[in-house]
Parts: sequence; C-alpha cells; structure tokens
Amino acid sequence: MSRPRVVLVGDSVLDSGIWISHAHRDAAYFLRRHHGFDTDDYSTDGNRIVDVLPTTGAARRAFVWHRRIHNLPPYRDVPLEELPPSDVTVLSLGGNDLLHCLRRVRLTADAILRDLRERGVRERYERIVELLARREGKLVLVVPYVPNQRSPVGWSLGGLVRKLMPELVPTWYYETAARHGATVVDLSLDFNPYDDQLYGCTSIEPSAAGSARIAALIARAAGDDDAHIDTPLPLPPPPSAPPSSTPSYAAQLDEHLARFPERRPIPLARRVWKLQRTLYFQALLMPVSVYSIVYLLLMTRYIDDHQKEQGQAEGESRR
Repeated sequence: MSRPRVVLVGDSVLDSGIWISHAHRDAAYFLRRHHGFDTDDYSTDGNRIVDVLPTTGAARRAFVWHRRIHNLPPYRDVPLEELPPSDVTVLSLGGNDLLHCLRRVRLTADAILRDLRERGVRERYERIVELLARREGKLVLVVPYVPNQRSPVGWSLGGLVRKLMPELVPTWYYETAARHGATVVDLSLDFNPYDDQLYGCTSIEPSAAGSARIAALIARAAGDDDAHIDTPLPLPPPPSAPPSSTPSYAAQLDEHLARFPERRPIPLARRVWKLQRTLYFQALLMPVSVYSIVYLLLMTRYIDDHQKEQGQAEGESRR
C-alpha cells in the first residue's frame, strides 16, 4: 500500500524548525516519521497571505543561512498551480497577517478589523483556497492558536486576540471551508495556551511537542483515525458541526480556554533561553557587520551545544 502524500503550504505553524531546539522536528517531520505520510513541505516561516498568492512565497523569506548550517531542505518558491499532486493539501495562513496589523495600527479590535478589510486580506485568502480546492484530494485549512499566555507578549495580547478571533475564524475558515468542501483543523479550540511545552522560543511559534500535536490533528483530518500523541490533553473528538455564527464560535472558544487554569509565568531559565534564541534569529536579519558575524558564531555554538544536551537527555530517558 502506497503512503498517502501531503503537501504543506503556509507559515511557521507548519515551518517551526527555526524556533525549536531540534531544528528538524516540525510538523512535516512528525507527519513523515510518526504517521507515514509522504510529505512535501512548501510552508515558510513568516508567510502572510499576500506572500502565498500566487506562489508559496518562500523566495522572499529570510533564515536561509540557518537552514544550511542545520542541513534543512532549502525553501522553495512554487506557483500554487504547479504544486505536486497529493492526496491531502494543508493550508495554514492568517496568524502573521493579524500580527502585521498589531504592529501597524492602534491596538484596538475595531482598528485591526478595519485594516484587514481595507487591505482585502480575506478576499486574498479565499482566492488561495479556491486555487488549492481545484487540486485532487482533500483540502485542510488550519486555524491559528491563541498565543502562549505564559509569555509576557502573549499575555499582553491574549485578550485582544481572543476578542478578534470570533470575528475572523467563522468567516475566514469555517465558511470558506464549507464553500469549497475543505476540512478545518482548529488549533484555537485545541491548544492549551498555558502549556509552555507546546510553544517554541516565542509566544506564537509551536515547539517540537506542539508540532507533533499539529501533525496528529492533520493526520486525523486526512483520514488517519488512529492518529494519536502521548500528552496530558488527548486529541478532541471531531466536531459534529462547524460553528455557523460568531456567537457559537465565541462560546466554544470561551469554553475551551476555561478548561485550563492560569499558570505562573515561564520560569526564568527557560525565558532566557527563549530570548537568546530570538535574538539569534534577529541577528540573521541584520546587515552584515563584525558584530553580527561574531554574535551569530557565538549563538550558533550555544544552540548546537544546547541541542546536544537535549539529545543526550533524551537518550538517557529512553534507557
């Protein structure tokens, strides 16, 4: 029996290798290794909806050097009409568009919604879905999760994001999916925003554990009913019906978030690690200078040492 083939298109919800200790362990890794899918990954960290129409947008992204030193496959910039055939196509977009609005306009829900409408973000998203829906096989749309509420940034933006999501998710994802016969993987109704282990070194990137969970949800949406992961929070049952209106989704989101007790902020040692890794990748975007070269060399050594320690710890735990 041939392995099902999956094509991934989108952002760092799928391409999170830059922000985790084990650079290879993103969603594509777990789909290949744990679920037996033949996976073509065209997702790229930082992609917005405007970057993916009409191509996957990979050629316009940074962090190429990081992928080379970690022997990761290079980014690929391919027109959506020329993606290879697959049994399942997965699209994850929208989170970076919201983040971009948070940086550009006043931090009010009305201003952000108005900015999204004026730039025609939803119309572009639906155009991408329309193009991908013409392909053979299933189409899966991924809804972003709520940012990590144990980080200072995630905590400060959490209330605003939770207010915006009921205005965006039912129309962007569920109604669009219904029109094109797509399946929705709703991470906003799955991720525990107080579980720091699900997030990478920023409040909006998944960790290896988070990527494993995302891969399991995608595998189940693709038809693998046996998909599972070993975490305290089991995979939820498939929804009996998608939210058909904003109030119903808002109620589901409130009910989901109420399941988790708020926890203390991230421990200092882990927060320092997250900050160091974030600064490392910010340096990748800096103009070439003596400072940036020295900093990158030092941080590369630090990250490599950290990955070796993680690998040794995992090896000892298996024994």
